[in-house]
This record gives sequence, structure tokens and C-alpha cells, in this order.
Amino acid sequence: LVRLETSGGLAKLTLCRPKKLNSLSLPMIRELRERYAELRTSGSRCVLLGGEGRALCAGGDVAEVREGVLAGNRAPADFFYEEYALDYDIATLQEREGVMQIALWDGIVMGGGVGLSVHSPIRIATEKTLFAMPETLIGLFPDVGMTWRLSRLPGGVHMGLFLGLTGQRIGAADCLTAGLATHYCPSERLPQVEDSLRSLGQERLGDLGAV
Repeated sequence: LVRLETSGGLAKLTLCRPKKLNSLSLPMIRELRERYAELRTSGSRCVLLGGEGRALCAGGDVAEVREGVLAGNRAPADFFYEEYALDYDIATLQEREGVMQIALWDGIVMGGGVGLSVHSPIRIATEKTLFAMPETLIGLFPDVGMTWRLSRLPGGVHMGLFLGLTGQRIGAADCLTAGLATHYCPSERLPQVEDSLRSLGQERLGDLGAV
């Protein structure tokens, strides 16, 4: 479900559920927590978060949550509790562990996928980026820390209100204008970004200014 590769201070964390657009299931969330914990002992200073196929992550696995609700078990409650705990751990990763995350928005980024990535210091959009917080369309609020983020967008609170209330899907240009994405890179040049990061060396990889 999740692949972690580490080398020379740079880690690559890849979501590997492409047929489901890397949607988050409870086992996937638990595996992600394990992989992030491994960063502490691997000597990693920077982690690239990406996904296989057409998405970074299209959100939570709604079908799995629905099955749990219908069955009357604890799975839905466990899912949200553990998802939000994971999002908090990621949001405070650099502060707690000195590991900086760079999110690669090379495809669909929605809901739970936003939670995994939007609190990263660096968020790279590509021509394939499709971003949304569609929770309001199913009667939920913008969760995963997005009421905080949307109210503080560099592009203005009006943009946050619009995105939060409508669930509008936006591309790379709008992500940059709003301040959701910090950088743009053509998809085909993402390997060069990785090469450039490796060239910094382990000590400088955790330095936001150098990166």
C-alpha cells in the first residue's frame, strides 16, 4: 500500500493503490504511520510524498467507511481518528523530527490526500494537478486541518471560503494563485527536482532556504 525508499538523507514515500486513485483505507493509514516513524531512524532530512498513477490521493475510501457504518462496527470512528492523528504528525514533522516534506501534486489531490500534503512546507503543482476539498458536497465540513488552512490562504480569505463552501475543483494555476501550491514544475521534470535535491547533500536537505 505504501513504499518507502531512503538514500543519502532523502526519502521517497509513495502511495501504491493506483486502481483506487490511492484513496486512504484504514490499513493504508496505519502503514503510513509506520513509514513516517521509520524516517526518524533512517537519517532522512527530507521526504518526497507522491503517488502511483493518476493521483497523489483522491481522499478517503468512502466505500470502506460506508461498509463500516452499515455493519455498525468501529471502523469508521477508527478511520477518522487515526487519519486526523496522521495528518497532525505530518503537519508537525519538521518541527518534531527535523524532516521536511515536499508534496508532489502530480495528479488528483482531494480530501484525505489534501490532509497528507497541504501542511508540507513545499507543495509542487504540475499540469496534471486537480485539487478539491469536496467534503461539503456530501454534507461534511472541510476537515484534515483545512478550516485552518483555507482561512489563511495567501490569496485571500474569499478564496478559502469559495473552495470550502463549493468543493470546486481547481488546477495548478489556481492552486498557485490561492497559495495552496508553493511551486510549479512540469510533470516530466519532476525527476530533475529529485536529482537537484540529492545534490544538496544530507546536511542541507532539511534547510528550507536551501531547498
